[in-house]
Amino acid sequence: MFQYSASSTLSIAISSAASGPWYDAGANQWNLQQINLGGRTNAPIAAADPQVLVAGDQQHFSYRDGFGIVWDAWYDAKSGAWQSQQLNGAGGLTNAPAASDGPVAWVDGSKQHFTCVDANGTIWDSWSDGGTDGWRYQQINQQGVSLANALNSAMWTALNGLPSLP
Repeated sequence: MFQYSASSTLSIAISSAASGPWYDAGANQWNLQQINLGGRTNAPIAAADPQVLVAGDQQHFSYRDGFGIVWDAWYDAKSGAWQSQQLNGAGGLTNAPAASDGPVAWVDGSKQHFTCVDANGTIWDSWSDGGTDGWRYQQINQQGVSLANALNSAMWTALNGLPSLP
């Protein structure tokens, strides 16, 4: 996955150790950094390819671990610090269930969204507006926000180019 930010930095995210090379245009060189597992953050090992998004002065690397927990590791250019947070499940910022596919990370205005599918084909969207409202989640299909039919893992994979679980 490639991500280009306004600061002329190109990041390529790679799964498992969630490390990736990035190009620093000012120094005209490539660099490698490990995002999780004691690298920039202590977030756990990735079981799925990460998704990358840029929101304001933050670069986010989100991924699913082997237990279906969605993690968000991010760099905040204003503070110069790396952080990580658990988005779903027990102890997470939302009570969204374990993910079996995804996440897909995206931005809508000031809201950062992390969308995934659970084992029953239900699509869940966790989001933060970065303000005082905190984190929220919503069920998108199967009696949730829309009446769309549940997507199975193969269809989700085909539509989003994400790897399926074996």
